[in-house]
Amino acid sequence: MAKSLSIRRAVLGALALFVAGAIGSPAAAQFSLPAFGDRAEPVDPFQSRPGLAPPPESVGGTPTQPLRTERAIDPRQPQPSRSQYAPNVAQAPRVAQRDVPYERRDDAPSYRTANNGAPNQPAASNGPANRPRSDNPFGENPDPLLAAQPIARVGPEVILVADVLGPVNQQLASRLRDGIIKPHEVDREREKLIRLAINNLIDQKLVVTVARRELPPEAIPKIEKSMNEQFDKSQLKNLFEQAKVSTTHELDEMLKQSGSSLARQRKMYFERSIMQEWIRREVNFEPEVTHDDMLAYYRDHADEFAIKAQARWEELMVRFEEFPTKADAWRALADMGNRVWAREASFAQVAKEQSQGATASNGGARDWTTRGSHASAEMDQALFTLPVGQMSKIIEGPTGFHIVRVVERKEDSKRPFVEAQVDIRETIKKQKTDRAIKEYLLKLRANIPVWTIFDGPPQELAEAGAAGTPIR
Repeated sequence: MAKSLSIRRAVLGALALFVAGAIGSPAAAQFSLPAFGDRAEPVDPFQSRPGLAPPPESVGGTPTQPLRTERAIDPRQPQPSRSQYAPNVAQAPRVAQRDVPYERRDDAPSYRTANNGAPNQPAASNGPANRPRSDNPFGENPDPLLAAQPIARVGPEVILVADVLGPVNQQLASRLRDGIIKPHEVDREREKLIRLAINNLIDQKLVVTVARRELPPEAIPKIEKSMNEQFDKSQLKNLFEQAKVSTTHELDEMLKQSGSSLARQRKMYFERSIMQEWIRREVNFEPEVTHDDMLAYYRDHADEFAIKAQARWEELMVRFEEFPTKADAWRALADMGNRVWAREASFAQVAKEQSQGATASNGGARDWTTRGSHASAEMDQALFTLPVGQMSKIIEGPTGFHIVRVVERKEDSKRPFVEAQVDIRETIKKQKTDRAIKEYLLKLRANIPVWTIFDGPPQELAEAGAAGTPIR
């Protein structure tokens, strides 16, 4: 057992050094290889936006009182006295003698930047956060002979270190460069990617082993010739473009720097093609899907067919950056709202003449917006609680003040089964096919010995029996 662990540690340690050198090379940084099982982390498309005021207690209804928006207190700003926000009504000058829904407030706090007028500047620092990130945390001078070492075995087929270096190098360098992982996380990420690459290659080798065993011997050279011709037509051109070279010799040298080679790329393409065609021969890709199957799926996955409410709306808007203070911006928008309220001009006309919104030239008209998709929670609440055709109170957003009016709204609903059944059928068909492929591969694993570097020295394969040792 001690000998087994020492061999495993030695090979993994050497693999780490080899991976390091490939990642650190300039060629690896600019050349991408096809990767097995690469899964990008989901990215949240909606970022939280600081500085939003909490929504008012009531958004709906015809506004008859000036909006008193509660704002988050910035500890960096000198705090105004109560009189600045709520002056004595008797002392506050009235701009107009008539009652209007949008009061031209003079008490809105001045608009300032986070540094009281000074533009935000990035902190000048030579600390670790501002230093260029290195793609080579492992050191240099790797041993190229390690590429020929076995890392897994599937029956008579051997998986070498070089078979996984390309995908692992490419993915590690990319994730380091993009900041998905940190240098101290590389060891753990490397082992995870190695395990994933080996697992994918094991499935591929299992199918290739069976195909070589059952195909007539004279058929293999013909298939290889056909696959090489397809590789030259469909793959070689892309490899030349990615590597930015013009000869096969230059391409081969470039591939070798990242742990692969042109011959290995051809071999992997041949084996992937064999795997795909052989599985299609062994697995039913058109499984039966009954009406009851589809109804059960529709019932059990109701969330997939839920349709969120949508609203089509129009907007009047002023931007903080266009005014000296927020009070000035408030008054400008209040004047717009009062013009529409007093029927001096239509909403679209006021938007074209005065609004600063993105669709002002189109009369402030906005397209359908789904509930929960707006960056401002207060705007989203207004769009889905206001009565259709009624103007909102003045709403403060991250970049300005808004008045919105809903033109049309579709409430929450559910996609009918009649419309969804085609998609449901395809989903169930894919699930059944994937399950059949998995069962087929498991059957192969039960009959073909499998060894990986994570299981112990190769000589232990004989002790594992004909069933082999599954990868963990």
